[in-house]
Amino acid sequence: MMALSEREQEVLRDLEEQLSAGAPDLAQAMSAGPGPRGRLRVSARAVGIGVALILVGMAILVGAVAVKHTALSIAVGVAGFVTAVYGVSMIVGAVFPSTSYDSSALGKSSGHKKTGPWKKKSSGSSFMDRQNQRWQDRHR
Repeated sequence: MMALSEREQEVLRDLEEQLSAGAPDLAQAMSAGPGPRGRLRVSARAVGIGVALILVGMAILVGAVAVKHTALSIAVGVAGFVTAVYGVSMIVGAVFPSTSYDSSALGKSSGHKKTGPWKKKSSGSSFMDRQNQRWQDRHR
């Protein structure tokens, strides 16, 4: 990896300052990312166990399908499928760990109340109007 020149370092510092000034919540969320300096850390052990569970689950599922179809073979097949799905969830959990920052702090500076998609906004404004207002609030 090549070192940055003084000019590139200066430009990078300016960009970081602009990000911190323009969107402090985003800057805080990015600086509090997983791993050192915001890099993603993947647990090789969890990925390995997840892959092993997927292979074992698929083997159980194929074995259950290959034998005579009874209630026991169906139950074993379902157990194999659940094992494989659990392996996938372990891999996904290892690759995309939950972040440590408080997600409720991301909307505090704009003054908007967080509501779920199923709740109607009481102000009656459209989605685009709210987005435009947020954009203007950030760039003031």
